[in-house]
Amino acid sequence: MTIADLFPKEQRGRAKSFLVSASAIGLSFGTFIVAAITVHAGWRNAFYLFGILGLIMAILFFLIFRGTYSSGNAEERPAASKPSIKEALKIPLVWKLAGMQFGIGVFVWGLNSWMPSYWVKVRHLDMMTMGALSSIPWITSFIFMNIAGWVLDKYLVGREKILICVCMAISAVFMYLMFNAESVVLAFVYLTITTVTMSVSSPAVFVLPLKYVRKELVGTATGITNFGQQAAGILAPTIMGYLITTFNGSYEAVFWFVISMSVFTFLVALTVKTSGDN
Repeated sequence: MTIADLFPKEQRGRAKSFLVSASAIGLSFGTFIVAAITVHAGWRNAFYLFGILGLIMAILFFLIFRGTYSSGNAEERPAASKPSIKEALKIPLVWKLAGMQFGIGVFVWGLNSWMPSYWVKVRHLDMMTMGALSSIPWITSFIFMNIAGWVLDKYLVGREKILICVCMAISAVFMYLMFNAESVVLAFVYLTITTVTMSVSSPAVFVLPLKYVRKELVGTATGITNFGQQAAGILAPTIMGYLITTFNGSYEAVFWFVISMSVFTFLVALTVKTSGDN
């Protein structure tokens, strides 16, 4: 909602992409930091560290945005009508966005929760090497996510689903190539391509409610959309753990699960309309 308030429609793709791309930086350095803390201080201390950092960020966010909205021309802004969750849920586009974010979330939160053990147990990397190499796909994603924001604003207005469809098709192909790659280096190259395409898709999905949902419902629609990815964060690691156990430690079923979610997201994106749904 803040982006809808502060940025015109023609700049919201870049603004949202930059915001979402921050998570890529967190994942890139977070993997390495967690690996280092786990090796030298134990995994519990990693949880303590990120819990404290989360509290600090929450306090800073409150102080900064309280100042933003308590000063300036708050009284000059017209009062928005009260958003209705029921009204937002009646919009077909919102359901499609939540579904696509679920598919993307399976990779972002599900697969990445299991990839460290895959590199260590299957590819036989040590923790520090795994942590260092795992940062490369996310640093690359940060760059391309911001490029994608510019492309969305300049060249794909009303056709944002094209970017999502292309990215999902690429991610499905390279995920298959990744788990069949013979060398670790080649596997990381394929994983980097998959990570970039998945990461670029997420801000493309988040941009849609900012541009094509009525302003008073943007916050509610975005929350429902984000719930799709958060639901994947809850369900996907459990499903993947079950698949690994069922197939006697093999990760192949997990990778096929991710590929199927890429295909699912691709198919949902094909049905997206930027007029008439909202």
